[in-house]
Amino acid sequence: MNIKYTTEDKLEYLQYKVDHDDSPLSEKIEILEFLGYYTGLYTSKLGPDEFNKILDRLTRDLHQNPYDN
Repeated sequence: MNIKYTTEDKLEYLQYKVDHDDSPLSEKIEILEFLGYYTGLYTSKLGPDEFNKILDRLTRDLHQNPYDN
C-alpha cells in the first residue's frame, strides 16, 4: 500500500531527522541547507518543482518513522 504524505508531514519528518541523535551529520546538514534555500535564507529560493523533488528525496524513508508505529 502506497501512503501519501502531505508536505507538512514531510517537513515534520525532516525536523524529526534533524533532532534525532541517530541521524548522520551529513544528512542533517543536507536537510538544513534545503530548508535554507526553501526559506530564502540563501540568495535564491527553490522553485516549486525543485522543492518537491528534493523534499521527496529527503523523505523517501518516511515510512520508517517510529512515530508511525
